[in-house]
Amino acid sequence: MVAFFVPRASDDEQAERLYDALAEFAGCEPAAPADRVRAIDFTHDGAQWRAEVGEELRGRRTT
Repeated sequence: MVAFFVPRASDDEQAERLYDALAEFAGCEPAAPADRVRAIDFTHDGAQWRAEVGEELRGRRTT
């Protein structure tokens, strides 16, 4: 499994601190590690896409 990712974090502890600070700024509680979103699937301009942490954006178009 890909480690939790926060831009500019140099290690796991700093990633957690930054994540907590982002949640505070947004006025919400940070999600527990098991509840964090790792990937999303979406449709854009008729193509199916998948965005996943640590992976290249993938998509396909069917006609």
